[in-house]
Amino acid sequence: NLNLFWDTHTNRSHNSLKLFEAGLTRADRDATLVLFLNKIDLFEKKLKKYPLTVCFPEYRGSDTFDEACQFVKFRFEELGRVAGRQIHTHFTCATDVRSGHKMWNNVMSCSSEVVKQCSTNHP
Repeated sequence: NLNLFWDTHTNRSHNSLKLFEAGLTRADRDATLVLFLNKIDLFEKKLKKYPLTVCFPEYRGSDTFDEACQFVKFRFEELGRVAGRQIHTHFTCATDVRSGHKMWNNVMSCSSEVVKQCSTNHP
């Protein structure tokens, strides 16, 4: 429900999607992309006050936290699919230590998979 400080007509979430899309074209085509959707605790609080349709009128899911998260994840990953990129998405709360450990383990797992793929493709 928030707009940019310097552009009061542009929604912050829409701007994030636009910036992410622009970044996809600049990133190395062979790079593994990991997307962290941070501050999910604040997102959950916002959903209790404002339905997701305030930001995304096309959203047709329920107002549950899980469905809303999956929709936002889909929006970012769809940009990746259009650009021919695979994106590993993680929901995080940077101030939550358990979430941070889980996030780090997931990144390391993704990195290990990439190394395995590279070593099987090269002698």
